[in-house]
Amino acid sequence: MSNASAQSQASIPIRWLREDHSVLTLGGLLLATSILRFVVGAGQPLWLDETWTGMIASQTSLAG
Repeated sequence: MSNASAQSQASIPIRWLREDHSVLTLGGLLLATSILRFVVGAGQPLWLDETWTGMIASQTSLAG
């Protein structure tokens, strides 16, 4: 029984490493796009972003 628990404990860090990699990638992507928005779109008001988000969220299907 101790052998089975030792194997399951050894696989836990690998799973967490994969999940942490995904979270770090997502966080980096969000940071990069936020910086891009404020640098490239510095002259545009933020309500344009909110209008676009509302338009996407109001679609009734994925194809819409």
